[in-house]
Amino acid sequence: MYDLPATRVTVQVCMNPDPFPLRPDDPTMAPAAVNGRYPVSGIDMFALVATGSPQMLTTESAFERITYQMETNGLTPAVEDVSVPLPEGVQQTQRIVNLPRMAILGGVSSSIGACAELARRRGQEYARRNPTLTNPFPRDAELSGAAVAEVDLQKEGGANYFSVAAIRSTTSYWQGLWAETLPDVPQIDLILGHSFLSFFEFTIDYPQSRMIFRCLSYDCANAARPCCRTGGACTCPNNDPCCQLYRFKK
Repeated sequence: MYDLPATRVTVQVCMNPDPFPLRPDDPTMAPAAVNGRYPVSGIDMFALVATGSPQMLTTESAFERITYQMETNGLTPAVEDVSVPLPEGVQQTQRIVNLPRMAILGGVSSSIGACAELARRRGQEYARRNPTLTNPFPRDAELSGAAVAEVDLQKEGGANYFSVAAIRSTTSYWQGLWAETLPDVPQIDLILGHSFLSFFEFTIDYPQSRMIFRCLSYDCANAARPCCRTGGACTCPNNDPCCQLYRFKK
C-alpha cells in the first residue's frame, strides 16, 4: 500500500480571448501584428481542475473583470440569477452565460501570463497552418510556446456558450482552498469543471505532475482539420496541437 500526498491540479487559463482564424478561408481574419507578434486578448486566470464539478465557478472580483472585458469589447454579458450548492450551503448568486471561448495553458515558456502565452502559440500555429503565406508573426517563433487546449463554441456557427458563476471570496469554499494551496501556487480564481473538460479525453499523471489532453471529438472526414490524417484518422503524435502536455504544481 502506498500513501500518496493530496494533490491539487492547477492550470493557467485565458478566459474569453478573441476568436482565432484557423485557415485562410476562415471568416475570422488574422488580426494585425503588434511588433511582429500575435495580439494578446482575454483575461488571465488561475484554475483548479475539478473533475467532479459540473460547472465553472469564479470569485466576485474575477466575475467583475470578465464583465468589464466583455463590455469593453462591445459584448453585453448575459447575466442570470442562479443557486449554487456548496458544502457550506446553497449560495444565491449570478452567472454569465454567454462566454464563447476559453483556453488552458501548460508548460509555459515564460512568466508573461496565460493570454500572452496563448497569443504566442496562436502566432506559431497560424504560421504552421498557412505555410504558403507570409508569416505576420515572426517574433512568436522566438520561444517554443506553451501547450494549449482551446475551445471556441462559436466556430462554424455554434450556438452554445460557457457559463461561470460568481462565489463570494469570503465563503469558506474559497478561504479553505486558498489556505490549502497558497503560497505554493498563485491564488486560484476559477474552478474548471465538466462544462470545459468534457471536450477532451485527458489523463492526470500525478507522479509526473502532468496532464495529457487529447481532442475528444473531431470530424476527421474533413482533411482541412488540423488534427486529421490521411484515411480519416485522428492521431496524436508528438508536437501535434491536438495532443498537449500540461505541467501542474503539486
